[in-house]
Order: sequence, then C-alpha cells, then structure tokens
Amino acid sequence: MTDAEGDDIADLKTAPIFDDRLYFTEALRLQNGETEDHVNSLLTAAAKESGIEDPDLENGLSNVDLPHALFTDVFVSEPSTLPATPTHEPNDEDEARLRSALESETFQNLRVEQKEQFRRVSAFESNQRKALSANHRHILERLEAELEASKIEKAKQHVQQLERLDEFQLTMEHDLRNAHAVETQNVATALKYIEAYCSGPNPAHEGIAYTVTEEDRGKLERQRTTQEKLPAKHESAINVLRAKQERDIKLRLQKQQSEMEQLEADYEKNKSAQELQYSKDSSQLDMTIRTRRHKLARQWDLKFEIWRREWEKENECKLYGTLPHELWPESTDTDVSIDLSSSLAVYIQATA
Repeated sequence: MTDAEGDDIADLKTAPIFDDRLYFTEALRLQNGETEDHVNSLLTAAAKESGIEDPDLENGLSNVDLPHALFTDVFVSEPSTLPATPTHEPNDEDEARLRSALESETFQNLRVEQKEQFRRVSAFESNQRKALSANHRHILERLEAELEASKIEKAKQHVQQLERLDEFQLTMEHDLRNAHAVETQNVATALKYIEAYCSGPNPAHEGIAYTVTEEDRGKLERQRTTQEKLPAKHESAINVLRAKQERDIKLRLQKQQSEMEQLEADYEKNKSAQELQYSKDSSQLDMTIRTRRHKLARQWDLKFEIWRREWEKENECKLYGTLPHELWPESTDTDVSIDLSSSLAVYIQATA
C-alpha cells in the first residue's frame, strides 16, 4: 500500500459501514431501491393469505395464538415469538408426518434459502467489523505518523532556534569585547595625557607654564587605578553575559522540551478520543447487527409458518412439531474476502 493510499484510508468516515442501503443491496440482495418495509409488506400479505391473522413482524409472529411451535436461533439467546408449549402433543403418526414433510423439496429449498441468506448476512457483518477495525487502525497510524512528523519538524525548528541564539550570543560577546577594547584604549590614552601633564611643563614649549596640584596628582592615581581594574571589570562583564546566555539556552531548552511533551500530550488525547469513538462505533455496530438479526428471525418465523400452512392446505392435515431453522454460521465460516465492487472494499483492502 502506498502512502497516498494510506492517507485516503485514514480520512474515510464510518457512515458507509452503518448504511442500511448497503445492507439491503449486499446482504439481503434487494433490488431497485427496495427496503425491509417492502419485504415485510409482501411477507405480511402472504401470511394473511395463508390464514395467519394480524402477523406482526416487529414484536412477534401473530397477535393470536398459533397452534404450532417454531425454533428460532438469533444473534443472542432470545425466546421464540410463538407459544413455548404446542396446543397438541404430537403422537407417532404426527412425528412420522413431520419427518416426511421436512424431507420435501419445498422445505429443503426454504432451508437452503435461509442458510444462504444467513451466510451472506454473516459475511457482510464480518466485513463491517473488518471495515470498522481497519478504519480505526489507520486513524491511529495516521495520528502516530502525524506525531512523528511534527516531532521531526519541531526538532528542526529547535536546532534552528539554538543556532540563531548561539549566533546572537557570539555577536553580543564580540560587540562587548570590541567595546572593552575601545574602553581600554581610551583609558590608556587618558592616562598618557594625565601622566604627561603631571610631569610638568615641557621645556620644548617655553611659553607654557603651569603648576601641578594635588588634585591633578589625585586624578592621575584614579586613572591608574581605573586602568588596573579594567581587565577584571571586563572579565566580570563577559562572565555576566555568558551567565545570561546560559540561562537563555536553558530556558530555550526547557521550552523546547515542553513543546515536545505537548505534542505527545495532544497525541495521547487524540488517540484516547479515537479509542473511545471506536468503542462507541463497535457497540453501535453490535446493536445494529443484533437488531437486524432479530428482524430476520421474525421474517423466517413467518416464512416457515406460511410454509406449514400451505403444506397443511395441500395435504389436508395438520403438521405438528418443531420446524428446524438454520443456525447462524460461526465467524470463521464467513471470514472471506469481500467483493471489490462493495462499498466496504476500500476499508478491507487496508487490512491486506
């Protein structure tokens, strides 16, 4: 998978995973925009035609007690929608008649249809879970990649900041040393002139006469003292500058460390938010699957009871006993690749 493909996967939304229209077309194989309501309408009409009064596909098979019991296996253990105890205790003749009926082509075809639908629905459910998991994993991978990229970019910025700070500090020290050199030169020049003045009038200049006072000699001593203390003063100024530079570097490094820690904190926050969202999405998907299987169980209860009524009408006798339903396949039975034409394929391809 290329980086571009990874980015596309990471930006996908989960809405298509829960889209009923996709479920209708890919799992139930409904055509031309048909929905479960359309299927229920046709099934209800067929039930009434077979003699089942007021079939209720939402809450149960019928609003009246039916004389037969069915067996239903759904996503979670739930009771049959029919009375648990038949109104008639089957005898040997009833049981033989039931075995014969269950071997009929129409009943076998009905079970094949149920098994195939359960297989398709289970495969679709498996693909939904894979799609949700793949999307979750790629979002986490994207967050981690963004963290690493941000850390690399931030590290580059930090190096540049330290380099600029170092250059600034070198310039500051260079300028300070130049100022010290000028000051040293000025102090030396001033001392030279004061020493010459305190040495008395220059014989070469006969017209100039003056008297050297104690104040003049005091200025000379103070200037000599200034010159003597100048190196220590300059060294102290350099040390103060360097101490400030060290503090600046330390503060900069602390700030940089805080920025890196903030990147990690933001990543953990986003990761936790995604983990929570994935947990919510998974719960929503489980509930959706449970609800859909419940509806299918209601439909198949009614389909089998319609078959029973039609068989009884054709054979002019009652059919007592349990009509066996197909069980939902194990998850390993539906762990297959999804058709590339499916809207979920883009998620599944990411797991390859």
